[in-house]
Amino acid sequence: MLYGVEVFYILLVIAVLVAMWWFAYHMEPHWASADGSKFICNAQEMLGQQTVGRRQETRVAIMPDGALHVTQKHLLRRKTSLWTLVGKAPEPPKKLQIYLARQHRDGAQLPAELALRIPTKSRCIGPLDAALAASLEQLRQARAQLKASRPAPGTAARAEPPDRG
Repeated sequence: MLYGVEVFYILLVIAVLVAMWWFAYHMEPHWASADGSKFICNAQEMLGQQTVGRRQETRVAIMPDGALHVTQKHLLRRKTSLWTLVGKAPEPPKKLQIYLARQHRDGAQLPAELALRIPTKSRCIGPLDAALAASLEQLRQARAQLKASRPAPGTAARAEPPDRG
């Protein structure tokens, strides 16, 4: 009878360890400062519509100009980069908000994107929405300025034909 009890306890310990591993892997880490300008969340890099790698715990600080200062841990090193919010998922998963950011370096935007997974009740939702609105307004202004700098179709002076002489 003692042998059966020992096997039961060993199986119970293994089941508890497997359950703890499962919960740890599926848990969404999140912390936000009191004003919501700094937070920790899960993020996943994307190229186009495809994800690259797996979700990683990410530290984010919203800068006064609306840029995101992102720090991710890769093995024993930390990788820091600057990102700009470009969108928000219209139909996110239950109890989550997903923001999409695009990386920029030296003023040029790179093709890499980052999907930030934020709990719906987080304090950082307000600052993220404000940063997203500001970045979209900057994008609209840049497009309007580009459109204004181009001549309207049909208004440019015709070029003289080349002289063949």
